[in-house]
Amino acid sequence: RETDQMDHGGQMATGNSTASPKKMVMHMALYWGKDVWVLFANWPGHSVGQYILALIVTFLGAALVEYLNVCRFKLEGRHILDGFLQAVIYGVRMFFSYNVMLAVMSFNFGILFAAVIGNGVGHWLFETRSFRKTPIKSSLKEGGLCC
Repeated sequence: RETDQMDHGGQMATGNSTASPKKMVMHMALYWGKDVWVLFANWPGHSVGQYILALIVTFLGAALVEYLNVCRFKLEGRHILDGFLQAVIYGVRMFFSYNVMLAVMSFNFGILFAAVIGNGVGHWLFETRSFRKTPIKSSLKEGGLCC
């Protein structure tokens, strides 16, 4: 069965081509495998160890995005500096969000799962307050939810 893929030069390659086994192709659908480029050319390449490192970096990046979602500074009497720090945090969060999105666009199932699990674990750790000692007051009101 032939599969169409695009190499990183923009040329179409078919699944029955006689290209060298080390040539990287850009997959046009989700796939499994360690041979992937994530964010940078030739990284992680063909190494299993580097692929595992890419999974860990993607997981941590996604969890960091969730942490930055709840990161708030409140400086008493310094509204301009407080606003500036919030803008910087927002910019850093967007930087990591876009990098996780670009990693997922490698179409590799492992990278996709690392990003989704990283977001889930980050949300659980930082946003659900599961590890806080103070109880959470119910935000439910009669007749609906209060967000």
